[in-house]
Amino acid sequence: MTRKQAWLRANAPDWRDTPDLNYPLLLEPVLVPKVWGGQRLARCFGREVLEPVGEAWLVSDHPSASTIVANGPLAGMHLGEALEVSRGQRGRFPLLVKLIESCEPLSIQVHPSDSMARELEGEAWGKSEAWYVLESTDGHVGLGFCEEPAERTSAFLLDSDLPTHVKRHEVLAGDFFFVPGGEVHFIGAGVLLAEFQQSSDLTYRIHDWGRPGRELHIEKAVRALSWKRCESTDLRRRGPGPHALSTPWPFETEQRLIASPTPIGGFERDTILLPLVGRGALRHALGRWEIVPYHCWLLPSGSQAVVEPEEELTVLLCRPMEDDKNH
Repeated sequence: MTRKQAWLRANAPDWRDTPDLNYPLLLEPVLVPKVWGGQRLARCFGREVLEPVGEAWLVSDHPSASTIVANGPLAGMHLGEALEVSRGQRGRFPLLVKLIESCEPLSIQVHPSDSMARELEGEAWGKSEAWYVLESTDGHVGLGFCEEPAERTSAFLLDSDLPTHVKRHEVLAGDFFFVPGGEVHFIGAGVLLAEFQQSSDLTYRIHDWGRPGRELHIEKAVRALSWKRCESTDLRRRGPGPHALSTPWPFETEQRLIASPTPIGGFERDTILLPLVGRGALRHALGRWEIVPYHCWLLPSGSQAVVEPEEELTVLLCRPMEDDKNH
C-alpha cells in the first residue's frame, strides 16, 4: 500500500457506516513511464518525475496498474475493491481509459481481438480501442495497411520499409479513431489523446524505429493481424459517437456540453465521465467534489448526481456495451 493510499484510507469515513455506497468515484491517475513520453502528463496531475511519462491511466482495474478511489467513503480502495464492496460481487471492470502524450512515435503494433487473445494468451479480452485527439502539434497516426499485403509473413513485417505500408493520417484536435483488435497502427510524435480500450495490456510490437533493447513480437503479430486494407471512412470521424463498423463494438462513447446545473447518472451500465474543458462540481448526497479537466470519474450504474458548471463544461462519456463481471 502506498503512503497516499494509506492516508486516503485512514482519513475516509468507515464505509460500513454509510448506507449508500453507489456514488460517483473520482479516480487517482497512475503515471506510466515510456521512452517516447514527456513531462506534460506529470505536470497535468501535479507530479514531479524524472522519467518521461507516456501514459496516465485514468480508469483501470487491470492487474498491471489499478487506479485508486480519491473521494467519499471508499477513498483509498483500488477500483475493483471499491466496486466489490459497494456491490457485494467481484468482476474486473471491462474498460480502461488513458491519456497518451507522444513526444516520439510509438512502435508500429497490433493488439489481438478477443478470439486471438484467447488463442494466443488464454485471456478473455483482446484490446480494441478508440482515440480522441485532444491536441496535435503537426501530429499524425498510422492506422491500417495502405493496401492488403501480398505476403502475410514475418519477413514482410521485418522489412525496413514497413512504415510506408501503414496508412498515415494527419490529425487535429477533435478527431476520433476506432482501432479494432487486429488492426496495425501507431501514434506519431506531437499528439495528446485520450484512449478508451478494453481492459487488456496485450500489445505485439512489430517495428520500433530502431530503438535498442525493446522486444519485437513478430510471430504473434503475424497471427493477430487482420491484414486488411484500411477503410478510413469506417475508422475515422470528427468527434465521438456511434461507430460505423460492421462488427460489434465493446463500448460506446458520446460527448456532452453542460452549461447549467444538469442531473447526470441513472445509467443502466457503469459510465466513465472524462472532463475535457471547463471546471465545475459534482454534487451527490455524500458530498460535493470539484470537476477539473482530465480527472476522471466512474458513475456506477444507477448512481445519480448533479453537474454544476462554473463555465461551459465539455465531457466525454464512455460505457461498456454489456456489463461483463465474470472476468
